[in-house]
Amino acid sequence: MLNKKAFTLIELLIIIAIIGILASAILIGISQSRKNARINGAKTSMKSVLTAIIACKDGSGAVANPIAGNDICNPVSAGLANAKWPVLLYGYTYVAGGIYNSTSCSFEISTNNDTASNLSCGCISQSCK
Repeated sequence: MLNKKAFTLIELLIIIAIIGILASAILIGISQSRKNARINGAKTSMKSVLTAIIACKDGSGAVANPIAGNDICNPVSAGLANAKWPVLLYGYTYVAGGIYNSTSCSFEISTNNDTASNLSCGCISQSCK
């Protein structure tokens, strides 16, 4: 009768395969969480912009096209002296050639390399979707 004291090669390969499958599942979950965090970060930074847009429109100002670092309101209203289009988080930009739509009070953010579609931000809903 043989005493089995060691793992066979097949048993070791199966364990390595199981560990590989578990590691890939964890990495997929982490990357999805990071993507969701970036989207939520972009949405959060836009809430103050939407408020500034409404204040600008209420003050009879014209809202400038979304370019990072530029003033939101033109001419700058007294209460909006420091209201600028923010620089977005890594991976997000204002849509190239993006224009603020004064009729619908909206603009878009490009999600660049993410598989998600662009975020559309609007004053009426006070959110980006």
